Parts: sequence; structure tokens; C-alpha cells
Amino acid sequence: MTAQVLAAELSALLQESKKKNADIRNAADKSLNDLKSLPNTSEAQLAAGKSSGSFFYGFSNVERDLRNRPNFIRPFIVACNSKNQKFAGIAISSLQRLAALKGIAAEYLKDVLEAFRDCSGLSLDIQLKVLQALPSLLQNYAASIKGRLLWVAFQLLSSTFEKVADEDATPRESSPSVGISVSGQDLSIRSAASDAFNLLNDICILTEGGKSKALPAAALSQTFGLDLIESIAVHFGDTVVVHLEQVDVFRTRVIPLILKILSDKSNFPSTVRAMRLIHFVLSRLLSAMPVECESVLELINDLLDLDSTAHWKRVLCLEEFRALHSEPALIRRIYAHYDEQSDHINIIRDHLASLVRLASEKPSAVGLGQETSVPESEAGNSDEEAAVQAGGLVGTIGATATATGSGAPGITTRWSTVKTACIDLLDKSEAPTLPPTYIYSLVLTCVNSFSEGLAKFLLPFTLPSDGKSKRKQRGISNAADLVGSNKPEGEAITVQRPEEAGNGVYQLRKIPINPLDLKEHLLYAQIQTSGQMIEHCWPAVLATCSTFLNATLDSDNYHELIRSFQKFTHVAGLLGFATPRDAFLTTLGKHSLPRQHPASPKTPNAPSPNSQNSDQEYADDQDTSPARSVASGNQKQPESSRAVVLTTSRNLLCLRALLNLGTALGPVLHKSWSIILETYQQVDNLVPRTEGSNSKLGRQIAQTAVTVDLASEITAMEAAASRLFESTKDLTNPSFVNVVSALCDLLSGITDILDENFNEGARKLLSPAATRRHHRGSSVSIATFDGHAMIQGNIFALEKLGQIAKSNVTRLAECSTSKTGWTLIVEAFINTLGTYHLDSQVRLRAAQEILTLGGAVVMCPDFGSREPQDVARCRGLNALSTVVSSLQKPPYGKSKSSLRCDIEIHEMTIERLYTILEKCGESLIGGWQAVFSLILSIFDQPSLKGPIVEAIRQTPLPKSSKLVKTSFTSLQLINSDFLTSVPRKHYIVMLDAVYCFSAQAEDLNISLTATTLFRNISDFLESKDDLRAVDGDLIACKSNTDLFEMIKAVDRDVSPLELWIYLQLHLTFLTTDSRLDVRDSKLLRLH
Repeated sequence: MTAQVLAAELSALLQESKKKNADIRNAADKSLNDLKSLPNTSEAQLAAGKSSGSFFYGFSNVERDLRNRPNFIRPFIVACNSKNQKFAGIAISSLQRLAALKGIAAEYLKDVLEAFRDCSGLSLDIQLKVLQALPSLLQNYAASIKGRLLWVAFQLLSSTFEKVADEDATPRESSPSVGISVSGQDLSIRSAASDAFNLLNDICILTEGGKSKALPAAALSQTFGLDLIESIAVHFGDTVVVHLEQVDVFRTRVIPLILKILSDKSNFPSTVRAMRLIHFVLSRLLSAMPVECESVLELINDLLDLDSTAHWKRVLCLEEFRALHSEPALIRRIYAHYDEQSDHINIIRDHLASLVRLASEKPSAVGLGQETSVPESEAGNSDEEAAVQAGGLVGTIGATATATGSGAPGITTRWSTVKTACIDLLDKSEAPTLPPTYIYSLVLTCVNSFSEGLAKFLLPFTLPSDGKSKRKQRGISNAADLVGSNKPEGEAITVQRPEEAGNGVYQLRKIPINPLDLKEHLLYAQIQTSGQMIEHCWPAVLATCSTFLNATLDSDNYHELIRSFQKFTHVAGLLGFATPRDAFLTTLGKHSLPRQHPASPKTPNAPSPNSQNSDQEYADDQDTSPARSVASGNQKQPESSRAVVLTTSRNLLCLRALLNLGTALGPVLHKSWSIILETYQQVDNLVPRTEGSNSKLGRQIAQTAVTVDLASEITAMEAAASRLFESTKDLTNPSFVNVVSALCDLLSGITDILDENFNEGARKLLSPAATRRHHRGSSVSIATFDGHAMIQGNIFALEKLGQIAKSNVTRLAECSTSKTGWTLIVEAFINTLGTYHLDSQVRLRAAQEILTLGGAVVMCPDFGSREPQDVARCRGLNALSTVVSSLQKPPYGKSKSSLRCDIEIHEMTIERLYTILEKCGESLIGGWQAVFSLILSIFDQPSLKGPIVEAIRQTPLPKSSKLVKTSFTSLQLINSDFLTSVPRKHYIVMLDAVYCFSAQAEDLNISLTATTLFRNISDFLESKDDLRAVDGDLIACKSNTDLFEMIKAVDRDVSPLELWIYLQLHLTFLTTDSRLDVRDSKLLRLH
């Protein structure tokens, strides 16, 4: 019967093409001859099968014989390629029959499918025949249709949906409509849309195992049916979403099928294809079917938490979430549809909560420990990994690597990834063997992508409106991508400083815009959703990241983790969420410190706080004052009893991210600066320093630094810190004051510890327990473990306070000291250098910083007018004067080293004054009172009891012989170069200063030189025209005492004649000097 039908169709094709197509005629004639030459056994068996009721026995032989003649189908293929309606109709019917018989040779499947594709553009009846032939072809040759063959099969379906798109582009009146009922709703659709609807609906029915309605009855494998549905969804998603009838097919057919496959213990191929369909449903049909999508997402979340779920199925769920996180806009839509609505379940929050549980479900698998580490099989491959394995502790040997490859704990690109994701394995019939840690690598990727997506969306909204600020802030957001790079020089969040403007005017960085304030923006709803995501999801993100921060990760994964961690902190800070911002900053701060830091449990070889040897070993000669005892105990500790704790490259990476966050969030950090600065202070004390490493401890540190080779990381960290402090120049005054306050609190926090112990009369070493305290308003503890660390902590705070002061000299030179932080800075320096029981190098550093600042303010460029500049210069000189006045304390209770330090600070101050006078003495108007006060400060103040003349005639007593020469050079410079610049009202104190240096007994040469200064001043006064003008008050003076009291009266102007007489009286006093050389010199001047 089959041979007869085929023969009839070949004959018809031969008859139709006899005069029209020679190729078809020749091919049909040859195939007809082949059919007639079939073995008699085939027909006999066919007849026997029919007579015996065993039809399929003969059918099988016909199938075999036809497959052995592959050219038999050639006339049908040529007929289809001709695109002639009659030829194609006959050919497609024959090909459909051959496909049902499995009579098509495998090597000709490609030609058959291309023939079907050529006919898909013909009339509707031809298209229907193609669709009717397709199920038989797919059913019998599904295993052979791969690659391009499968693509050709999809092209057959595509032609139907392409016609729908073309039909939608034409006016509705131009084509007839068909009425259908969809979910109880009557719809009117056009013919192409009806064909597409029937095709999609039947494919879904056949995939479910049911009977088709429009297509001929045929079976369709579930996997192939899912492939067809996915092809339609991927390539014609735009058409599907605008046709309610097709959306309804997805709602009533596809979604239930997906839920059934995922809920049941379906095989791997079907589950993979169901997962692939989920992404289209969520991305394109979320709004059209919110209830169904909620069910799918809830099921995926549940599958992640079920212990009974197969491992590969949990991996597929995470791969689907990974795909969702790669589209941040889709995550926001899901959150807005469900998490923000009270009548829906929390999808994103539950998902992130499941990530927390997944990350920590098997601590041994991810290598969870007290701090991060490098996978064992990679240990020793780099200096960074060697440092992490050593734990940053000299003398500590890391655990021996005993496992390598996929069985070793930890997440690495070597054994925690797969070449092809499970969701893309369409050619696998069984689930592949997956790396044990692949699922945790997916968890890490999901949380990283979540943070990256928030930052990518929100950061552009924070840019100020002007173009320059946009360029600057664009540099910030782009540079954030570099934090996690392996290159040490790759820095996160950098800020370009604005160009210097003329006349000393500095430019301020605009405060970043809080996106939540952009209520009129078109995307405000999405901005608000992102803010809600940060506000409610940050605990889960922090918990997951904290787990991985203590896990075993390779370099690439760790850098990615730090990058995403930083970006989440960045956007949380810019949106004004202080709690998550501070929590993330604190976590970064804690991971910037090595495990053996004193804030952690003490190491076994740590010295006892009550060790008597360490208390006596470094006593200072025979100095036994209380202050020296405390300072000695705080400064030194036997090197052999201290563990050498060094930071690692990963600690430095965390610190670098923290510092860069400070640069980016500076305008909005407020009180949270303390977290960043305290962390930096503690890490700075642990950074290897090789300068002057002559001790055993120093050599040990130097050797470790060479072994670990942290130089590049240290350089990158220091560069980030430098940018952080330089960026304070661009802050507004309130933001700058916040930085200053944090540094001042950091400094006072350390000195307060010393004050408490000194007041108690402590004479023993300060133990970690005694010195550990929590700083106000901070989550990072100030933990100092020996006197050396305490000294370094003080010096660090002073150095950084001086650094930001020098970067903001123009700001600090403004008139309003309360708004710029000048008062805070000066008080911090003065309180430190005036605390005489502090270590000398700390006090000297404080003095150096304030003297540098005072000099810089005095020599600050012109503001454009004299008045502001005079105010700034007076401010700087008064700061120098305050330094000296802070030293004017009784020597009771001071140690010898403290007294020596006082003299050294005093000498530094006078030297700074000389430098200032050299550079700007000629233009100095205000501040002369402070200048002469500093010059005279080297002498002990005479007693003012009795007549003022007697007080002046007392022999001046210098505090130190070293100070006499240093101070006199400044006075000599004024007298020789700047007499015309000194206001008349300050000549009295200048004459007093000259007399003091003439009368002092420490240096005779200076006394003799000082007498010549009287002559210079006298000649200057004598050149004044009003020297001969006699005041009535001058005539009324009856004694030297009256004259001195009148001249020194503050509320009156002094005439040149009065000053000249005052000078002569000083010379008269010198005639009674006990030194003959001095007396002779003055008598010569009198004559």
C-alpha cells in the first residue's frame, strides 16, 4: 500500500513536470524506477503482514529499503525548492509520509528541512502541510536533528511568527479576523495570529503528552517541545508579549508545566529547559502574570533551602538567579512587585537570606576560618599568598598543604568553576559531575552582582549638575572598578583635585546628590526601590560577605568580593543610610587587621603585663620622676617577649578600599571618619619599616618584608591615604571639621590613656587590657599593645592632622576660625606638646606640626586685600606664641627628658620665627606683639613686686644658653632690616628686648652686639621730624619710675621723644653692669 501511494505521487509529479521542469521530471522518473525495483520480499512481506495482521513487520522492511536508496527523495526536494504550488503540495505530502515511515536517510535530513523552509512562504494550505509534517519528522528524527538541522527546524516555526509580526504592522481592516475564547474572554485575532496561537498551544499540549488540536496527532518528546517553546520565546518574545492569546498559553500551559517539572523529580534535560524558560517568563511577562511568576520564584527559593533537593537542581536554581542578577533592572522590578507589597511574599529578601544560609552551610568546604586564606594548592605561588598563609606572624608556620585540586577547601577559579554552565548543557542526558564548591562560587557571584547592580544604577544620579563636577564624579564611579584588581596601583574611588584658582582661592567639591531627594525624576520609583533594597537587604549582604571574607578564596575572587563590598558601602553612604554604611566600614576595618593583632586573643608567647624585667630593663639613667617612669613603661618592651605582627596584602587591600571610601564619601561621612582613621592608625603601626632596623626586632621585620614583598601593596595603600587627606581640600567647611574632629578625638583618646595612668602614679607597663578601649561613636576599638605602639599612634595622629592642615592652609587662613577647624587643630597640637609626661618624640612632633602650620598660614599667598592677610598672619604668629606659653609651667614633677624637650621645642619655635621674618618681615603689619613676645620668651619673667624700674633693672635670666643666640638673630634681623615696618607702639617692647640681650650674662659677645642695636634705633628715632615735640605728660614726670609708668601705659600713644628718652634710660641702666666691656661700650654710646 505504501509503495502504491508513493508510486502514484511520483507519477503525478512526473506528469505535472513533464513540460515545465526537466530536473523534477528526470528525478521523479528515476525514483519511480527505484520504487519499482524494490525486492519482491518487501512486497511479499508486506502482503504477508497484511494478511496475518502484522502490518509493522512489512512496514519495517519498506522503511529499510527506502533508506538504502537515499536519492529516492530527490524529486520531492527539488519540487519544494522550485516553490511551485502544485509541485510543493505533492512533494510535502510525500515527504510527510516518508518521515512517518522513517524512510529518509539521515544525511538527507538537512535537505528535507531546508525544503520545508523554502515552502513555508507559500500559500496557507502549503504552510499547513509543512506544519502537519513537522511533528512526524521531529518525533522520528529528534536525536539526529542537531546544530544547524535543529536551527532549520526552528526556522519553520519562525516563519509562522514572522507572519504575525508582519500582520501586526498592517491595518487591522486589511485582513479577516477569527474569534477565539481565552480564559473566558472573547478575543478577535487575525489569521496569522490564529495560526501562531494554534501552533504554540499544540506544541505545549504535545510537550505535556496530550493530544494536539490543530496539528495532526503525533507524539513530541518533552525536551524537544521545551526547546521549541524556548525558541519561540527567545526569538519572538516581542510578538508574544503583545498578543494576549499567546500570553495566556504561557499562563495556562507553560507555567504549570515548569512548576510540575521543577516540583517533580524530573530528569536533567527537562529541568534544564524549564529553567531556561523561567528567565523569559520573568523578564518579559512579569507584569502580565505576577501571580504565576511569584509561584515560580517562590519555588526556586524553596528548592535552594531543601536538603532533599538534588545538588545539580540547586545549582540550576542559583544559575538562574545569577542570570537575574545580571539584569539589575529586573531585580528592581521583582522587588517592587513583591517585596514592597504587603500582600505578596518577599522574593529578593528571601533569596538573599538563603544565600546567607548557603554560604555557611558547609564551613569546611569554603575553608572558613578566623580570617581569609589562600587555597592550599595555590599557596606559595605568589608573595601575597605566602603572606596570607603565614598569617602575618613572624615565626608562625602555616598548615601544610595536604590536598590539591577539586577536593581541597576553598573557592578558586581553578576548581570552583565549570567550563559550561549547567543551564546551557542542552546535549546532556544526565547531570554532570560538578565541583563541590561550584555552588558557593555561584553564591559569591550573586551577592557581588547584587551590589554591582545597585552601584551601576544609583551612582550616576549622585553627580552634581555642572559638567566639571560630572567629569570628576565620573572618575569616582569608574575608578571603583579598580579596587578589586590584582594590580596594587589600581585604586578604588579616586577624586581629582580641582585646579588651583588665582589669589589663593580654593574650590570646594560639591556634596554628592542623594538620589532619594530627586522626587521629580522620571526614574524616582526605581530609585526609591533601590533605596528600599539597601535598607532592608544590607544585613543579608553583610552576613554573606562576612562569611566569604573569612573563607579560603583565591586572589581573583577576593578582589571581586572587596570590589562589590566597597560599592555597596558607597551607595549606602550616598543615600544617607548611616547604619549599613558604618556596619560595612567597620567590617572592612576589622579585616584590615591581621588575626594576631592585639585586638584578637593574645598569642602564647605574649609577655605578662606584670613582667618586672620589662619594667626595669629600659629605665632612663637615674631619672626616677613619676613622669619618666610612666613614659618609660609605655615606650619599651623587651623585643624577645613581643610577637612581631605584620599585616598582609589582603589586609592592605581592605584598608585601601576603606581609605578610598573615605575619599568618595568624605562630604557625607560626618562622625564616621573615626572608623576609617582608627583603622588606618592601627594598620600603619603594623606596616613593615626597614629604616634604622638595627635591633633584632627591626631585622626580623625587614627580613619578613623582603620575604613577603609587600612593598607594592604598601605603596598603593599609602597612595590611597595620600589622596584621602589631599581630598579634604575639596570638602566644605562642616565636612572638613568632621575630619579634624575625628583626628583630634583619635589623638586625645590615646593621650587620655596616658593621663589616667599618670594620675594614678602607674610605674608599670601598660598591658593590652589596660589600654584597650572603644572610641566614642565607633565600632573599631583603639587597641594598643605596647608603649611603642602608643607612641606610634600619637605620632600617626599628629602627622595626619598636620597633613590635612597643610593641604587646607588657605581654608585655615580665613577669618572664621570656628568654621574652618583652626581652633580644634591648634588646641590638639598645644595639648599634646604641653603634656609633659608624654614621650619626647611625640611632643616634638606636635611642635613641629603646629610650627609648620603657623608658618604656612603667615606666609599664605595674598587674598587680594591687606586686611584678611593681616588677620591670617596674626593668627599664625599667635599660634607660635601659644606654643611657648604652653611650656611656661613650673618644673615641679617634670623629668629631665621633659625639660630638655621643652628647650628643644622652644628653640624650634624661635627658629621658625626667624624663617617667617626672613620671608615676610617687611610686609608684616599685625602680629608684632607676638613676635617680640616670642623673642623675650627665652628669659624668665622678672618679679613685678616693687617699682617697675627695679623690675626692669634685674639681670635677665635666660632659660637656656642655646636659646639666647637663636632668639637674638631674630631681633638683630628686625633691627637691621625691618625698623620701618615695626609700628611705633611696639618700640617699647623692642627696646626692652634689646636691653635684655645686652644685660644677659650667658654670652658676652651677644651683649656687646646688642649695644649696637641701641645706636641703630636711636638714629632712626632722631630722624623723625617730631622728635623735638615735648608732651605735657613728659614734663610732669618727676622720676624715672613716673617716666616708665607713663611710657608703658597701654591707653596712650608714645611720641618719638619719649621713646628716645626710654632708650637713654636703658643705656643708663647698663652703666651699672658688672662687666667692664659692657660698661665701656655703653659709655661710648652716651658720648
